[in-house]
This record gives sequence, C-alpha cells and structure tokens, in this order.
Amino acid sequence: MYAEAQGAGVGLQNFISRLRTIPDVATAFQMLDGMGGAGQLIGWIDDAGIIVVKGQQAPSGGLALVTADDATAADKVKTLTGLIGFAGLGGNSVQSRQSTIAGVTVTTITLSNLSALVPPGQLPPGVNIPSDAKVEFSIAAKGKVILISTGEDFMTAVLNTQPGSSLADQATYKQATSSLLDEVAKTGTVPQITDAQRAQARADLAYWRADCVALTHVPNEGSLRTTLEALLGPGTPIVDVWTWKISR
Repeated sequence: MYAEAQGAGVGLQNFISRLRTIPDVATAFQMLDGMGGAGQLIGWIDDAGIIVVKGQQAPSGGLALVTADDATAADKVKTLTGLIGFAGLGGNSVQSRQSTIAGVTVTTITLSNLSALVPPGQLPPGVNIPSDAKVEFSIAAKGKVILISTGEDFMTAVLNTQPGSSLADQATYKQATSSLLDEVAKTGTVPQITDAQRAQARADLAYWRADCVALTHVPNEGSLRTTLEALLGPGTPIVDVWTWKISR
C-alpha cells in the first residue's frame, strides 16, 4: 500500500515549531538552529509517502521522502543520523549500527531512556514510560528517495524489490481499474462509467485487499475525484485528502 502527501516539508516545519515548546529537547533545537533551522533540515522534502508492506509475521510500514536528487538524499541521511547521534541525549541513549541490504547502506538507530524525552506532567496520571523502553528505526537513501522505517524488515522488503515485482508491474494491476485511472490522470478526461466498470473496480480492490482509497493533490485531481465517485460513490474529505472506505 502506498499513500502520498505533497508539500510535506512545510507541514513538518510547522510540527517542529510545536516541538520547540518541550524543554527537554531544547539542546537538539539549538543544534538545528545552528544548521540553518527547520528549513535546512526538512524544507528539502519535495514529496512524501507512507508505504506498508507484508512482513514475515506482520505488516511493516515506513516513510518515503523524495528529494531533488541522489546527492541531496545521501547528504540529508548523513545530516539526520548525525543530528540524532549528537542531540544531547547523553550516555548510551543513542546507539546505531549499519548494514547493507541490496547494495544500499542502512543505518539502524536505537533510542533508549525514552522517559527523559517526555517532560513531567505530559503523561496522564498513573501512566509511566518503562525504564527499559526502546524505539528502533532504520534510515537509508536509495537514489533520490530517503526511506525511514521502524526496523530492517521493511528495508529488506522495499530494497529487494526488483523491476517487475511491484504492484504496478503486475498484469492484473495494469488492467481494468488501474488502467482507467492512469488514463484519467494523464489526460484529465472523465470517461462515462458503466455498471461493469463499477463491478470491476470492486473486484480489483477486493483482490488487493484494499480497505480504503485515498486521493491527494495530484495533477488532474478533479477529474480523478469525479471518476472515483462514479466508480465508488461519494468520497469523504479528511484534511486535504479525499478517501473512499471499501466495505467487503
């Protein structure tokens, strides 16, 4: 599954502005300001998406951040990992290791001592962060795309994907509903939707076990929305995304 959001860099800068109110991460933000501020750290993000893949035991998810070019992606990964490593968390709170997956260097970072990141009084009464709680995530640059995930399983699945093995390359995906929507996205022309196409759309979505269809700001967005409404019925706006819940 892949969901896309354009203009993500600006949204992340706004989120960072809120994080500045937390005293315990003041040192990290002082370093961030020394590097040129949030604009230098995340303003370079041209596009962002969420990817969910089927893992060996459970689904695994991650972020895909699109930069201007390969060099930018490699440089920003180096900057992000360096910032985390020297964020002033102290001691052994930050540990990192590197591995190579499908020829790509993957850095996995483990954050411990999480209670130090949460200011007193921020958690509900009686709720405490266990002293041994840890968070682990991996980051890598492949081409101009930066991948960030909660572990190496996601990286293994995504980085080992070969041409012809992704959803868009499958013969079933190239037929019917996907071809119809691809044509609308390219031309902006809304076709006359038949009952047979509506039934095919439901069958395609059931085949891929989709629970929801999401439409973000893309070229010919209006035409795509009209076509999806003709296929699936009225959509529901959530912030700046139109969604269609799929019932099975």
